[in-house]
Parts: sequence; structure tokens; C-alpha cells
Amino acid sequence: MKKIVLTVLFIMIGFFPGCRSNHPSTIIIDPEFNPNNITRILVTPVVSSISDGDDRHRMSEQTTQRVLWEHLSRMSDYVLISPQSFSFALVKANKTNEVKKFKNDWIEGKGADPELLKSLDKYLDIDVILIPEIYLWHKDEADYREYGASSVTQVGMRISLVSPLSGKILWEATDQNYLESLRTEGKRVLVQGAGGYDKRIEGISETGRDIYSAPPFENVLVKVVGAIMTAFPSRSMVRK
Repeated sequence: MKKIVLTVLFIMIGFFPGCRSNHPSTIIIDPEFNPNNITRILVTPVVSSISDGDDRHRMSEQTTQRVLWEHLSRMSDYVLISPQSFSFALVKANKTNEVKKFKNDWIEGKGADPELLKSLDKYLDIDVILIPEIYLWHKDEADYREYGASSVTQVGMRISLVSPLSGKILWEATDQNYLESLRTEGKRVLVQGAGGYDKRIEGISETGRDIYSAPPFENVLVKVVGAIMTAFPSRSMVRK
């Protein structure tokens, strides 16, 4: 499905004086999209393109679904319909066997099957479907003995609002971010205190080895979701 509509790169320096970062990194808006026409939003389960080898317990899906829902639930503009309702609607429509294809098609850039979306609309009466996608979920842990080494955790996410009638993307925001580690030496963690002096505090890396332990995924995810939600369309936004 052709996804290219009106692409807007929000350079945050221009829109938010004093802010040097570009988060979210990209926003795509359909020219005819009007959030004032939206009331009910169905949130689908998180689509993750991270392989089982890199995410054996599918934490990229579970953690993201929890953090995203916490942010969405703070909004008062819309009626939110949970991912559980998405699953229940598929059962009623006798389309539970199409979930895997739905996720694979989305990851491969084929978009969402309009017929499947119409089935969801039939049982849930929705105005738009929110599809969250995780495309980056990575930790790079370095040996502390390497000069200048630092472990990093990276998360990349995309949130799309899709028409349940056509499968067309109406609004989409993408962002990714990272956090570097604290240095660990056995059970000691070094952090820089006031005056530039290293301060030792208790702690150990997740692997128990002498390394710079990469920060938890959730710490980075919160930054990414937060950035995207600052750009999430509001029903009260002014339109020319």
C-alpha cells in the first residue's frame, strides 16, 4: 500500500525554542486528516519486528503495550478501545487466524488489510485504528576494560493512525532514542558526583560481569513514547 502522503519533518528548534533535539523524528499527515472527526480509537496489540533470537520473551511487545497504554490513558480527547477488545472482535469475526498475517504485512510495509479492519469496525464501531510498531530494541554492552567503552540501550517506535474503512494511514509519528550506561566494576557502580568526582554506589550489572551495564529498555521506551505523544493529534487543534 502506498504510504507516502504529506510528510512533515518537525524541526523542534523552529516549533519549540530552546529545544535542540528532533523528537519525534518524523511525522506523516494525510492532508484530509481532521482529528475533530475522531472519537473512538482502537489500539491494536504492539507489532514488533524484533526477532525471537533478540527478544525471546517478547518483552518489546509486552513492555511497550503497558507503557503506551499508560500514556494514552491520560488523554481526555478520545474514547480508547483496548488491545483486548481487538482480540475479542477478531474472535467474533472468526478471523483470529489472520493476526500473524496482519502483523507480518504491517512489518513488511504492505499496510493493513481493509477487509480485516472493516470486520473490527463492524463489532467495535471505531473511527480510527492505532497501530504501534517497535522496530528497534537493542542493547550493546561493552567490556569495561575497553578504553572509552560505553554500553547503550536503543529503542525505536512508530505509531500510526489508520482508517478502518480503507486502511489508509491518516497520521504517523516515528521516533528513536538511546541511553548510555553507568560503569560497573563487580558490585560497585561508578557515577560522577558533584565536582566531577566518581562516587561508588551499590549495584551490579544484569549479567553479573564487570561491564558497563546497558540501561533498562523501559527507561528508553518512556522517552520515545513520551516524545511521540507530545505530537499526538488533539481534537482541539486549530485547523486552517
